[in-house]
Amino acid sequence: MWNRTHNPFLLCKCARNAGLDEIEGDTHQCIMINDDEYTNLFHRSKRRFDSKKYNEAKHRDWCDLNNAGITHFGVNPALFNVSTIRFDTFHCMCAITRTIMNFTRNFILKQRLECRKEFTQNVLSEFLSPYHIYCWNNKCNFSAFKGNDLKEFILNSHKISTFVEKKFVKTTENESLVGTLRVLQSIFSFVRISKITNEKEYVDIKMKQFEEDVRLLFKYGRNTFFAKQNVSFYFHTLRFYLPEIAKKTFNNHQLGLGIFTMQGYERRNKESKNTINRFCTSQHTSNTILVNNIRRLLYVFLLENNAY
Repeated sequence: MWNRTHNPFLLCKCARNAGLDEIEGDTHQCIMINDDEYTNLFHRSKRRFDSKKYNEAKHRDWCDLNNAGITHFGVNPALFNVSTIRFDTFHCMCAITRTIMNFTRNFILKQRLECRKEFTQNVLSEFLSPYHIYCWNNKCNFSAFKGNDLKEFILNSHKISTFVEKKFVKTTENESLVGTLRVLQSIFSFVRISKITNEKEYVDIKMKQFEEDVRLLFKYGRNTFFAKQNVSFYFHTLRFYLPEIAKKTFNNHQLGLGIFTMQGYERRNKESKNTINRFCTSQHTSNTILVNNIRRLLYVFLLENNAY
């Protein structure tokens, strides 16, 4: 469980802030738990809980400290092997991008007024709408930025890094922010790859570059967005899980990480909500709400009609 103190990660025994240490950070080895080991820890948890007869909260604390965070309260590993778990790259990159955006915004808003105005006019206005610029400058929650808006930030991150590099004196924080923004687009591009056209280039160049980029992102994060908070599950997944999953996916299926995305599901989910809001009564009390919605969604899915 993510709210655990010692072992919050799903597929490994790493401590909460594993990989952040200045000395051991780059050499930290994250070893995923295999199915047999997970099964043994699952049954170990059950045996102790049955023998001790204490409450669930205390048992979870014991598992967090002594059982790699694994309890027997979840799905039995005999029914669902942990080695088959894959992570949604769409929401992973959205969460990571929002974290980096939040640090970048706080960094800019700390500067003098003339600098903030120049940044808004010469950088933000080139890729953000007036509404999103307002959200940026008034510290609104970045949940207002949807997938395409976050994508625009990633694709234009080099403009922000150039502004920071030219405008400010070099410090550890500034250089780390510039480095973060420069590797972000490369990471985003690799994670989106589904179909691989050139296998040799993918394995020898792109995959190795991705491993180096996520290592650098973690390194830069020590002086920026990790400085005052813990490493989130998504960042640990990006740094340690996705490179290994990318290798397995290529070896088994000759495909990229882009196949593990819920973006298509999110689109269908939004279309379903739009048809209900637009083509049903405001109270949604009609007995035909399901029939009307399914009929409209059939037109949307098959004929690509507009659900908005």
